[in-house]
Amino acid sequence: MRLRTLASAAFAASVGALGLVALAPPAQAAAEQPRHCVLRLATANAPVTCYRTADEAAKDISGRGTGSPDRLRAAEVIVAVLYSDDDYEGSRLNLIAPWGCLTSQTSDVEWWYNLHEVAGGWWNDEVESFRTYSGCRATFYQHINLQGAQYGPRESFGDLEALNNEASSVAVT
Repeated sequence: MRLRTLASAAFAASVGALGLVALAPPAQAAAEQPRHCVLRLATANAPVTCYRTADEAAKDISGRGTGSPDRLRAAEVIVAVLYSDDDYEGSRLNLIAPWGCLTSQTSDVEWWYNLHEVAGGWWNDEVESFRTYSGCRATFYQHINLQGAQYGPRESFGDLEALNNEASSVAVT
């Protein structure tokens, strides 16, 4: 009788364990590959080109395969780099323009873009940190067309604070 009780208990425990396994959520998919994208702001309806590595994106930017940001194609400058993670980490969106900003003291918008239009919407609500170059500053907006809550203008910041993963448009001044 005792043997039968132990066997029943073992069976119940194994069914319970199987039930837990069946109810457990599926394992999360492998982490998404980083996206290192290049957007040329001066080109109307500019296609965004994304690469698996930052080095591949740097080759596109430089036109020479050197990976050095100071060797851009003729008449192009980096005006900002947006990052998907805090502290300038993760995927990158390189904003390229034919000229830099007039001065970082002006509020005139040189370039702006709706992030939902970049890489099939992947960059919408993804930016967590940024750096600007060529005398520029960036302002991030919660909604498209430079609407809603804003953060900036700033030259760089390692955390967008209240707009972390909430920015839908960016202006470069």
